[in-house]
Amino acid sequence: MMEKFKQLFEAKKIEFTLLLFGVTLIGVGVFLWKAGVTQTKIEILDSSTTVAGSGQKNTNKIFVDVAGAVKRPGVVGLVSGSRVNEAIASAGGITAEADSNWVAQNLNMAKVLEDGEKIYIPSVKSQDTNTTSVSSGQAISNKININNAIESELDKLPGIGPVTAGKIINSRPYSKIEDLIDRKVVTIKVWEGIKELISAW
Repeated sequence: MMEKFKQLFEAKKIEFTLLLFGVTLIGVGVFLWKAGVTQTKIEILDSSTTVAGSGQKNTNKIFVDVAGAVKRPGVVGLVSGSRVNEAIASAGGITAEADSNWVAQNLNMAKVLEDGEKIYIPSVKSQDTNTTSVSSGQAISNKININNAIESELDKLPGIGPVTAGKIINSRPYSKIEDLIDRKVVTIKVWEGIKELISAW
């Protein structure tokens, strides 16, 4: 019996080899196909997409409060890294009543915004009633207006030198005097010495 099987194998040796090779190829093909089907899917997330399993949204967006003489005052959503001019544009732009001289002198349109900031655009009318002049930072109450004051005026404040005065100017606008501390523009010691001498509007 075994002798007959050996004779049959010898006679059909080429056919058996081809059959075995074909079965091997089929097995490899099925393996590769399954591997392709189960390949991990890659998904690109935008700023509004919820991250799976975390319940939190992708934090690429900031919100800024734009108020005063703009066409659509309110909170606007912006991409992180946006600048003051983009926030104002999102609020419809500056109105005809806005104090353009104040804006040109005091508002840094290129400043990168942080989440939760406030931008206030004064009107010509509000400037006339609240300050002695547009170009001066000295308010009627004799307090230094940190949104309007020039470097030489800020330099008169105790503990404020040219470097700190420049930081105050570059970090405008301010919605309240406490922004100087919140944004770490001045130290606690300096703040205690100037808080009764300054105003934001």
